[in-house]
Amino acid sequence: MTAFLVTTCMGVVGCGGEDPIETPTPPPVQRELLAPAIRNVAPTAIRAGQELTIFGKDFADKAIGETRLVFEGVYQTTAGKITPVKLEVVPTFRNQGVVTWTFGPNIPFASEEDTGSFRGVLKAKNVGFDGAVKDAPQALGVELQVLPSILIRQMRPLSAGCAVGITETTEDTKFLFELKTVGLKAGSTVAPLRFVYTFMKENFRFSGYLSNQMGMDPESLFPQKGPVSVVDDVLNGSASTLGSGAPRNVYVAKGDASSNPAGIVAGAESLFGLTYLTTAPIETAANYYDATMNVIAIDSTGQQASRTIPLRVWTPIEVAYDGNHKVVQSFDPTPVSGCIPGGDIGRDVTYSESTSETRQRTFRISTKISGGVDIKVVRLSAEFGFDVEASVSSSKSKDLAINGKILPKEFGVFYRQTLQLERRAKLTQHGACGNTQSLGEAIATDWTWSPDLAKGGACPPLPASNLPKGQSFE
Repeated sequence: MTAFLVTTCMGVVGCGGEDPIETPTPPPVQRELLAPAIRNVAPTAIRAGQELTIFGKDFADKAIGETRLVFEGVYQTTAGKITPVKLEVVPTFRNQGVVTWTFGPNIPFASEEDTGSFRGVLKAKNVGFDGAVKDAPQALGVELQVLPSILIRQMRPLSAGCAVGITETTEDTKFLFELKTVGLKAGSTVAPLRFVYTFMKENFRFSGYLSNQMGMDPESLFPQKGPVSVVDDVLNGSASTLGSGAPRNVYVAKGDASSNPAGIVAGAESLFGLTYLTTAPIETAANYYDATMNVIAIDSTGQQASRTIPLRVWTPIEVAYDGNHKVVQSFDPTPVSGCIPGGDIGRDVTYSESTSETRQRTFRISTKISGGVDIKVVRLSAEFGFDVEASVSSSKSKDLAINGKILPKEFGVFYRQTLQLERRAKLTQHGACGNTQSLGEAIATDWTWSPDLAKGGACPPLPASNLPKGQSFE
């Protein structure tokens, strides 16, 4: 019997033979919440959006709580303004000796948008789920230099107001990017400030004007897939805006042009009046894709800043199926063959059935949302891995492929038992600003069959099946 059949049999009480002896599950080990220690941080010079790594020991993982970091000191801008700092953040747990924190979304030490230095101490504490707090016995003296950076002024769906620096949105969404540099020289008509955005073409669609004709993704400029760079030369100030709906003259370079941003030739043949950037549709079998965007800014003196901006793009309704199922009903075993004699020397037999059985798969949505949930059948089928409205036949079931041996002077009969399965997938609604809401469940009814070779000394009457009688498990 296959592993699937063993699992199915376990869901049906009394599949023949003695019941296995249940071994009691040992209670989970209670782990102690310890006081963390900080030993070092890296790097000591950082840009907005980069990752700061904190090294130490006894950091708390999600099983017992979380680690919190507190920066205390002062931030002095390049212009000389000093601001007191007391900033508490929750880093990402990597292991008990390493946590990381993304420095941002902009400069978190002060409201002033300027480069500078933080001088002070870094403290750590572990906070348990029960509210217990364990402080690090010592703080670490820290000096962090904030390098020229690209800041996020706006990064949101064009039609929605969101918090600065959202990292998730939905497919088929017009998206606005407004970025600004600090620490670089502002652009002018004689000395532009250049922004080079590099996108993956599979993640975005570009709309705008080419030769005064409105269109999308002109083949002469944009590749069908792979990286594409969009160059925005800012002639007044330090901010670059893409996707606002108003035409913005940019230059398009096929491929990743970020390795030589100053050397990009801005000619009329690559000029494009960009109006909209729209997130691409999601493939049927996926719930999301990651549309990472790389940006480089270079001023007239050759000084640069760079930033990688992650953006996860979701389907509006996520279907999450973990692959599990449960048996909700079994039916009485049915003989599907005649008497098979073992003869004088015995016989090896393979399952066969005289008549097949066909059942219809169905699905339903369980939700408390008024008006119900509008989700495509193809979306559900892709996540469950089968057509949720198709029929399934015993004649095509691989789970019935068993072999057996009938001993001399014995008789055998093949039986088939129909099992009704229930598979559940969680439904989550994703909003354009990254907000989520539980919608309930999609419940698919599926069918499978368990085979059995019953044997006895005479036939007829038919030997009794080893499979249990049908019953409901709901």
